[in-house]
Amino acid sequence: MYKIGLIGAGRWGEKIANTLSTIDDARLVAICQRTPKELSWLPSDCIVYDNISDILRKETLTHIITAIDPRGHFDVVEKATKYGLPVWLEKPMALSYAEAEKIFALGSQVFVDYIHLYSECFKYLYNNIIGYTDITSEGYGFGINTHHNFPLLYDYASHELSMLLTMFDDITIQHVDYIHGANGEYYKIAAKSDNDCNIIMEIGNDGSHQKSKTLTVDTKNGSW
Repeated sequence: MYKIGLIGAGRWGEKIANTLSTIDDARLVAICQRTPKELSWLPSDCIVYDNISDILRKETLTHIITAIDPRGHFDVVEKATKYGLPVWLEKPMALSYAEAEKIFALGSQVFVDYIHLYSECFKYLYNNIIGYTDITSEGYGFGINTHHNFPLLYDYASHELSMLLTMFDDITIQHVDYIHGANGEYYKIAAKSDNDCNIIMEIGNDGSHQKSKTLTVDTKNGSW
């Protein structure tokens, strides 16, 4: 039985808790929330803490999952490492390369939740389609995301990059168009892979598109 400690009790924390309730061999044992509030969605036997040190010291856990601002990830991983616990981090892992390096340097087992890598569509594409010539990746939201106080690029684009860097050993960013408006942000990013595949990433939450995530791959034998 996996005994999970969840750090963060916001909107995403609730989604994680609800998902864990559907998994037979996983149990949400404890949760850490910074601001006291009613959590009607918690399992009845889940214990609530208000700091990370207590949840680690007082509970017998097998895993830690985070649902917090990425600026708090290093602190969670550092504390969990002392207890030998693997940590599931919500993406993005960090907001800078230097911060990501600090987390890796701790030597802990870290998994980052790039969910699209595990979709059946992407797994089929990655395992069966060859000879990419052009790729268009699009990720759109309805409007300004009030749940994150960091730029859209760190949120939506991390999904695009996780898929592309799984498909290719390396990609080079060639050009970025950026529009910041009253209703959100929009990026159009042109890139090229190490085997000369042309890549366009369109990422926005400016209200110009419905919420969606698509990855279109052109090959010499058709589009997918």
